Amino acid sequence: MTAKTKLILKNCTRLVSFILILLLLLYGVSFLLEPKNNDDAAGFVNPNASGYLSLEKDTLDVFIVGNSDAYSGFSPMEMWKNYGFTSYISGTGKQLIGESVRAVEECLKTQKPKVVILETDQLYTNSNSAQVIARDARKQMLNQFSVLEYHDRWKQFDPKTAVKRKSYSARFASKGQFVSGAKVPYRGKEYIKKTKKRDQINPLFVRKLDELNALCKKNGAQLILVQVPSQTTWTYARHNAVNDYAKKNGIPFLDLDLKRKEIGFSWKTDSRDAGNHLNCYGAKKVSLYVGQYIKNHVQLEDKRQNAAYAGWNEDYTTYIKHLKEGGDVEKRKGPTAGQNKNPVPNDRPKKEQPHTGDPYDPSAQAVSKQ
Repeated sequence: MTAKTKLILKNCTRLVSFILILLLLLYGVSFLLEPKNNDDAAGFVNPNASGYLSLEKDTLDVFIVGNSDAYSGFSPMEMWKNYGFTSYISGTGKQLIGESVRAVEECLKTQKPKVVILETDQLYTNSNSAQVIARDARKQMLNQFSVLEYHDRWKQFDPKTAVKRKSYSARFASKGQFVSGAKVPYRGKEYIKKTKKRDQINPLFVRKLDELNALCKKNGAQLILVQVPSQTTWTYARHNAVNDYAKKNGIPFLDLDLKRKEIGFSWKTDSRDAGNHLNCYGAKKVSLYVGQYIKNHVQLEDKRQNAAYAGWNEDYTTYIKHLKEGGDVEKRKGPTAGQNKNPVPNDRPKKEQPHTGDPYDPSAQAVSKQ
């Protein structure tokens, strides 16, 4: 072995040793700084979206993932009240489908949902492929090394709690929903115009969608694609592309943007921000339709009279009380908002960005309003 070869091996050994030590440090510090409970008080990011982690094992029937359309457009409590099955929304702003897949994987560690719902707006993002890859890689890094997400928690570092195992106990009556009673109508033109064109899904997202479908099949869950009404990002060309994928893969696709009249939806009363997101009234209409579809096509136990699920009835009472008080998240503040008695946590951005999809020009596709 030449001196040059020995030097190269020595440098490689040093590099590998440095990387291993760095990884051990990152894992170690991550363990010490990561929240040991899934609530605001522990510093958990998006606690309401992760409230399913607190549910008793194997008690969840339906798991919903997606971006802000998902956490605004579904009401697990309305589905519970009307159909008796349990559901939870793990939705986050601008959620990419890679994040949705990881959320489903995390859910499957403790739950056996019979249905997984993907809200399809996230399949159209205004980021190019390079940006999508970079963002997804960043999210995976944050998942692997929580110190990157929770580095500020060193200020509240407590040696007594830092070495404890994670024990998730936060309970959210909203079950992941962003509950808002605000009514801000959309007053523009109707612009969902029928076409044969296709707005193709990013191939990166198609691969992740394939992965999600395979994951659901492996674990005995039915994947259902749902598009909630959206006046700012959805088009018929997007409907066509998603519908093509759904038919090809035997996946149900419920496009409620095309069923607004059928479900009694109105942009005058059912949006909280002029057509971008639904309020609690729009979410109820979506949930009743989707819930009925699930009841008709998936065999789920009606648990409303099951004593083991009495807590869900209590959560529904809390949910209704909140709606009667106005149901507006802006009125709820404080570090424990949304936990236990209050169904809506203060973990959503007050000034939201549009979903993930590209908005388009309504004037170019205007038709008469339904």
